[in-house]
Amino acid sequence: MKINRISLVSACLLALFATPALAEFKHIRTEAQLQPLIGKKMYDSSGNWFRWNADGSMSAQMTSGAPFAGAWKWSNGFVCRNARIGDNELGTDCQKIEFDGKNMRYTRNRGRGEASVMALQ
Repeated sequence: MKINRISLVSACLLALFATPALAEFKHIRTEAQLQPLIGKKMYDSSGNWFRWNADGSMSAQMTSGAPFAGAWKWSNGFVCRNARIGDNELGTDCQKIEFDGKNMRYTRNRGRGEASVMALQ
């Protein structure tokens, strides 16, 4: 039985230390820090993708097939966007942007609202 306990403890320690560390989200504070994200597709959990284009426009493909139109700009440490999906006008919202190297998290209402995570590709 002693060997089984040692094996169990060893397996637990191996699993603990073999697990990759979770990357931390870092707040994007400058437009220069945002630049690597421009032009990249960002996928939400529903399979929709969005992209900030260098000319200030936004592109997207919605799984529902609804048309998308939008624009964005950098303003005082936030990405401010105005968009429409189909007939639904989303209005203007300035969002806090964070990035962990693979995923982008945006928090609505200047970082005080609902947060969502999107995978970058």
